[in-house]
Amino acid sequence: MSQITVSGNIVDQDNQPISYATIAFQSQTISSRLEGVFSDNEGHFEILLPPDQYLITFQMVGYKRLEFERLITADLNLGKLVLKENVKELEEVIVRTERSYIENDLGKKTLYVGSDLANAGSTAVDVLESLPSVTTTVTGNINVRGSENVIIYVNGRETKRDPKSLQFISADALQKIELITNPSAKYDAEGVAGIINLVYAKSKSTKLEVFTSLSSPFRGSVGLNTSISSDEFTFNVNASERRSLFENSEDQVRLTPGDSLRKYENLTFSEGQGLTREISVGLSYEPDTSFSIGLEVNYLRWDDEADQTQNGLFGYANSTMQIIELTNEWLEIEDEVSLTLSSEKKLKRNESVKLQFTAGGENETNNTSFNNENVNVSLTPIQQSVQSSDETEDQRYYQAKLDYSKPLFKNLILEVGAVSDAFDLNVNQTLSFFESDQVDNRFKIEMDKYAGYAVLENKRNQLEYALGIRYEQFRSTSLQKSTDSTFTQRFNNLFPSLQWKYAIGERDYSLGFNFTRRINRPSFWEVSPFLSYTDPLNLETGNPFLRPEFGYLYELTYSGSWEKLSFDLTGFRRTTEDVIQRVTSPLNEEQLLVSYANLGTRNDDGIEWNGVFDVSEMITLEASGSAYRTQFKEESQAVFFSGRWNWQSRFKQRFRLKRDWIIDLTEYYRAPRYGAQSISLSQYYINASIQKSFQQKRGHVTLSLRDVLDSRVFGTEVVGEGFNLENNYKFQTQVLTLSVRYKVLD
Repeated sequence: MSQITVSGNIVDQDNQPISYATIAFQSQTISSRLEGVFSDNEGHFEILLPPDQYLITFQMVGYKRLEFERLITADLNLGKLVLKENVKELEEVIVRTERSYIENDLGKKTLYVGSDLANAGSTAVDVLESLPSVTTTVTGNINVRGSENVIIYVNGRETKRDPKSLQFISADALQKIELITNPSAKYDAEGVAGIINLVYAKSKSTKLEVFTSLSSPFRGSVGLNTSISSDEFTFNVNASERRSLFENSEDQVRLTPGDSLRKYENLTFSEGQGLTREISVGLSYEPDTSFSIGLEVNYLRWDDEADQTQNGLFGYANSTMQIIELTNEWLEIEDEVSLTLSSEKKLKRNESVKLQFTAGGENETNNTSFNNENVNVSLTPIQQSVQSSDETEDQRYYQAKLDYSKPLFKNLILEVGAVSDAFDLNVNQTLSFFESDQVDNRFKIEMDKYAGYAVLENKRNQLEYALGIRYEQFRSTSLQKSTDSTFTQRFNNLFPSLQWKYAIGERDYSLGFNFTRRINRPSFWEVSPFLSYTDPLNLETGNPFLRPEFGYLYELTYSGSWEKLSFDLTGFRRTTEDVIQRVTSPLNEEQLLVSYANLGTRNDDGIEWNGVFDVSEMITLEASGSAYRTQFKEESQAVFFSGRWNWQSRFKQRFRLKRDWIIDLTEYYRAPRYGAQSISLSQYYINASIQKSFQQKRGHVTLSLRDVLDSRVFGTEVVGEGFNLENNYKFQTQVLTLSVRYKVLD
């Protein structure tokens, strides 16, 4: 039979050749006919074959398999064939591509942290803002599709970490960030907005990578990612330290036209310094392919202190004005640590048993002390001002988890598990006032949770799905020691989940559908009845009668790629019952009260998009964004904005120049976002970076300028009956950073 030539080139997503990839040609008419070839150092392959109908498969360790059928009757050049990296198959390999990229999987979006210029010297929060529908709030929290109820995982393990801690985590130490918007039943059901999983860089070979950066205004950081490996042992370390100086300002204006105090403005200026240390250490022992045991320790500390000046301006109905200036010093120190011991045993018939135990906690100290020399607040609206506040928090949590996996048929796998959680928190706070007696806040909460789950997974040809159910029994007891008040919550709930994905045709298209039920149980601050006097005219308190909110999350995803274009499109709906919202209302003629309430049912409907277009080998364009509409179903006096659209967009241009120079430009725009009675004001800002690689790309020097126009301001407006409250926060968002990253061993 005559022979014909089939050829092509195997490359990765950055257009780099893949050497020694396996290319197999399986005849679809003669079962015994199987031919194969490897790609050479330049990713090129060439093979002689008889004419036939073939299933062609391209494989390489660490990359997703690519396969399609083709009738071959004449010489054929398949051109460039792009293999996508698959960290899921090679979970412990550092993957740092030229640029970050987003991958859609069952119920989650994975952002692989590449060598993006803007990421050099940045934080996990900065990287997360590359994802559609993710924004940073004024208080440093993460907002996903209109909800701040996200749960933080580290290397796939649940933590009690505050989402605000992401602003202290170095992006240089991370391999990827997973935004799990529709978690399966194997995950804890907490988190209506989903889960953010931080995965640190690690490897099963001996490697050493160091990085350092220096920014203006001053922020210096240094760190390393390293691993030492033998046949049976692997040791990984990610460590970094950052020191910084900062200047921030906040301008809060409250207008109450119908009261005697018509205008209250509080202008605060802060100048301080911060220290952040983080370290992640992992040790694994694998004597053979059937057994492994691992130990992982994560530690994070941040230490911030600042001097503040507050200028209070009071305008009255009789046109008189009053100005009071207060100065204070504040300090915040937090230490977080977690330890995880895990093991896995593979049994006969591909069965496996996993055991995991996690223990962790944090100690936090917050101190504020006002200087009242030459200041008299008597007979002023702020005579109840706090003179000093001393607060300590300590929390401890423990988790034990058992997981068993068993193949039922060839591709059908049943996974079942049981989880036990315990969590304890103690808050001790002492408040001293200028004009009144000292107040003590002693708060304690204990939580226990027991869960069982079952997940059925199947992957056959082009179809992949996971069907799960989770049962949780939850109990919490809160004790307000200062008033001897006890609050108890008990819940028994079922949480179903469905993830479904179908690959379409020969090209890389896929269609997916995801559904989960989630819960947001009120936090200890949201239920504590203690009255906070941090701002004497804007008081805060919790609501001990809050009910948990339940979220029903639906997603429809579509992904596709051509030779130069790849894109993702997601349509979503989140229905939240008994939605928990901050509610601001007048307490009297001078004071507002902020608390929490269940405001019935809310629907968030929207779309997300992300696209990458490789115009040429020199130019790559990216665009992403989202738009969603928030609708409250029930009428409420606390709902002022309903049926409003929220949207944002991001555009990026990458230019690859000769001699390993790269330039990145990124533009962001965020339209106003609406809550029940609040508006987060719009933002527009630009990031610019330039990078030079050296020593065959083992090292990179990057100069980046974030917020080129210094235009990023965090603004909010709260509207209520008879009042209007505006806040404008200006942080040091314009930062010039020089960063160096180098692979010492590879």
